[in-house]
Amino acid sequence: MDNHTHEEYIDVIIDDLKLAKSSIDMSKIDTLVDYLMKYDKVAAFGLLYSESAAMDLQMKLAYNGKYIVTHTNDVDQNEFIKNADKDTLIVIFTNSGNYIKKYQLVTAGNIDKNVFRQTKAKIVAITANKELEKYPYVDLCITYDHGSSVQTHSILFQVITDFIAFRYKKKKK
Repeated sequence: MDNHTHEEYIDVIIDDLKLAKSSIDMSKIDTLVDYLMKYDKVAAFGLLYSESAAMDLQMKLAYNGKYIVTHTNDVDQNEFIKNADKDTLIVIFTNSGNYIKKYQLVTAGNIDKNVFRQTKAKIVAITANKELEKYPYVDLCITYDHGSSVQTHSILFQVITDFIAFRYKKKKK
């Protein structure tokens, strides 16, 4: 917001919401909802703004009777992912996709994140990075487009978690 007026900032958000509106594949949201119905052990993770999306999903699903795990501590997240079994679903919120590719809070350079190669859990990524669709340990990739360099993903994630919670509620009935 250093480089924009509040009107320009809101216009950027509106433009990114329009892009997300036209780019989110609702059939993939429905696939995630099917997974949520199937799996008893579910976790949602991310870092910083993306972790707030995981907590947002946790609250919205709890309101609809589905209880999931999240951790704000990145070490706890990594341990959970590493030790998860095949009966676990993990939803990862990562705008850039870096959460899955490398350790982001480590100051000692660009260290690859191997925890996803070790897990037996089903992994769903919610991201703007379409490359994650090619990752062998990402079972489902829900992508959205955004065109700005402004960090609007915290708002886009709230819309996506609304879609997930609404579709979950609808399917549960």
